[in-house]
Amino acid sequence: MKLRDLTGQRFGRLVVLKRGPNQGRHVRWTCQCDCGTQIQVSSTNLVQGKSRSCGCLHIDIISTHRQTGSPEHKAWVAMKARCYTRSNVGYPIYGARGITVCAQWRDSFENFLADMGRKPSPAHSLDRINSAGHYSPENCRWATRLEQSNNMRSNRPLAFNGQTQNVSEWARELGLSKNCILYRLSAGWSVDRALSTPSSRPRKR
Repeated sequence: MKLRDLTGQRFGRLVVLKRGPNQGRHVRWTCQCDCGTQIQVSSTNLVQGKSRSCGCLHIDIISTHRQTGSPEHKAWVAMKARCYTRSNVGYPIYGARGITVCAQWRDSFENFLADMGRKPSPAHSLDRINSAGHYSPENCRWATRLEQSNNMRSNRPLAFNGQTQNVSEWARELGLSKNCILYRLSAGWSVDRALSTPSSRPRKR
């Protein structure tokens, strides 16, 4: 049977560097763990998912259990449920739309906590900056309800001159402020009028 080359492949926290010395009839591979440790792992354990780290993952899982019930851990669990649990009430507008959690966060609460930090207050919750984007360090923040509401309005898609963009994008292109566009729309202006009417006040830079 032809040997499957695992070099360069990732298995959990392990990245295969090269083939290692055999252990009897078992083929082993030299792997680098994300924590920096190198270990020898058999092909079977890698492919079957029995080895996913040098052992540090088990330690982290114990650490994670100590965080169970914390506001940050609840946010992490809820985030994944919205994206991957079909029975979750939020799945139709998250997972069903293709919204996912980055690999860095999906299997590691520690990574999520390290990137996001603690919630600033009970009034803050997890928010995606780009509501069409995925859950990842560069697209998430802790935000209040008001901040999230403003973000949702700013990401509202507007069709104008044969092109569809959100409020923030139109503001940049047309030299208007987001608040100006949002005010006009809330006042009942049509999209065409709100975007085609020049501002009577110079935009602050």
